[in-house]
Amino acid sequence: SLVCRKKKGSVKALLDELDQQAPTERTLERWFFSDWIDARSGSPQKKKAAIPFLPKAKFNSGDNPVIGAVAAIMFIGVLSCSVKEVARVVMAAISQHAQ
Repeated sequence: SLVCRKKKGSVKALLDELDQQAPTERTLERWFFSDWIDARSGSPQKKKAAIPFLPKAKFNSGDNPVIGAVAAIMFIGVLSCSVKEVARVVMAAISQHAQ
């Protein structure tokens, strides 16, 4: 299981390797495993809530894929409506100018 590999397996070896390297090396991997690296050092940092008006709970973090998907869908919806409205206004202006 992942828990066992984090404590004494391949994941532990990877985290040890990332800990020993300079902070400027393998930055993508360091960022990806930053929660686990911080937890091992004994000083995990509190994450900010992804959605401030919801209670701070484990699900309310920026790396939650459900929150990310909902945000992306909402952004696409707002963008789509905005483009549709701009197109409607432009078409109305064109048709009025043609008359």
